[in-house]
Amino acid sequence: MNDIVNNLLTQLQQQPDNDQLLASLALYYMQHPAEGDKDLEYLKKAYQANPSIENTHNLAFWSFFEYGADDSLKLQQQVLQLAPHSYYPYAAYAQMLISNEVTFEDIQPIYHYQAEDYQAIIAVSHTALEKLERLNQSQSQADGSEFIFYNNIAYAYAKLGNYLQAFTYFDKSENHIKALINTGNSQYVEPVLNEHLYSVLLNKIRLHILMGDKQQALNLLKDAQDNDESCALDMASLYAQIGEYDRASDLVQTEEVHESWGWIWYAIYNSDKQKWRERIGINIEEQQADLLEYQNDMKALDEHPNSHDYNAKLMECQQDIEYRQVELEMLQSLLANDRQPKPQDNILNDLRAMYIGCLLFGCQCHNNLLKDA
Repeated sequence: MNDIVNNLLTQLQQQPDNDQLLASLALYYMQHPAEGDKDLEYLKKAYQANPSIENTHNLAFWSFFEYGADDSLKLQQQVLQLAPHSYYPYAAYAQMLISNEVTFEDIQPIYHYQAEDYQAIIAVSHTALEKLERLNQSQSQADGSEFIFYNNIAYAYAKLGNYLQAFTYFDKSENHIKALINTGNSQYVEPVLNEHLYSVLLNKIRLHILMGDKQQALNLLKDAQDNDESCALDMASLYAQIGEYDRASDLVQTEEVHESWGWIWYAIYNSDKQKWRERIGINIEEQQADLLEYQNDMKALDEHPNSHDYNAKLMECQQDIEYRQVELEMLQSLLANDRQPKPQDNILNDLRAMYIGCLLFGCQCHNNLLKDA
């Protein structure tokens, strides 16, 4: 332990119910996990000593995003009932709602939300924007996070089927990012802003594809390709979804394409079946090599059955082998049938929300607000 934590612990002995000391200790252990898993313990103690906006919010936020606690949403709702002044609690609640939208079962996404859930994301994001605007008026450098809320409002409108409103807010997000890049007056550095701009462009392209507006999608694809964050796999997949199979195939000639990029494989198949057969064959060889490696790892494990982590490693190895076998069988079936099925996924599910990141009151690592003021 260093002098900082020793000093806090000494003070705590004299003031065991001082919630500020407890909160400071929680933040310390968050930033120094090697010194013990005491972050949640001290967050709970701070909350019990004083269920203030700051303590309740920090407990809800950290327990949700770090530990996946089931009661975090209800706890965050308690914060909102206290009508906080800062945007942190509202932004955090929106992030929680978005994070809970989908879970995975056997790697398949399961979407849970109804209209009222997306309406809640829109409402709380608007409130966060209002609070953020007041904050910006009180400091020399703008926070700059508005584009995240605009994007997420657009995201929710799109999920509600209100595509015109979605475009309105995607445009706001795009324009705000470009303004921040031009002025440099925000907490975000240009590479991060470019990354977010790329994400917004992809969202707009997907929405144009969904609406059947091929030309608008093509125009935006050119802009996205010019972005420093442009990814050939992203571009190829989107070109494939608007029927530009040759262009999609050309983009990934030197790229390693995983089987999960179904639209890209569909484009390669429709562009050049012989090339498709060759690439599927290469993937089969790679899967066979990986499978053999995992099987050898399994044999090596069996030679030391009494090692302390034997069971955990054995289970991991078995899962890897099972996964590779499924992938291999799927590829072999495709090649044997000489057929690449057209993906049936919903492009609406490819839209991406954004996350602000750390919203803990008092987190000095991220220069966060100390109080809800």
